[in-house]
Amino acid sequence: MLLHLLCASVLKSITPYCRKHVLTTLDSDEFMLLNTFFISIFLILYFLYKMFHNPNTHIELIHSYSKLTTFQLLSGIAFSALTIIGTYFLINVDKNYGDPFVNRLLVKVLTTIIAIIIGVYLFEEQFTLSKIVGVGLLLAGFYILQF
Repeated sequence: MLLHLLCASVLKSITPYCRKHVLTTLDSDEFMLLNTFFISIFLILYFLYKMFHNPNTHIELIHSYSKLTTFQLLSGIAFSALTIIGTYFLINVDKNYGDPFVNRLLVKVLTTIIAIIIGVYLFEEQFTLSKIVGVGLLLAGFYILQF
């Protein structure tokens, strides 16, 4: 598991710099279209690979998808829409504001704080002293990064 987390972290840390480099030539909409095009190609190649090694892949997919409830399907659609909207905002932030590394840290900090607030108020999670200290440190770091 540690190797997977390390690889994911390395790949995620490179992404903002690649995006910033491409955004020196393209605007946000052009980049998003190009990025989606390449992702689609990679996904098609991945599923062709899977189907080559397991000819029943498409049958298994259809069977799995047919078990989704309406709410799960709508949640998947909402997740896709939120991913696109969030990506659009990140592209604009990386193109127009500061260093991609700092931008990524600020997004992570804000996401953590919002997740804690949602967890406490919507899901009635316990807000322990360690969470209070953690949020305080995040806010302090957020404040320091602004200068």
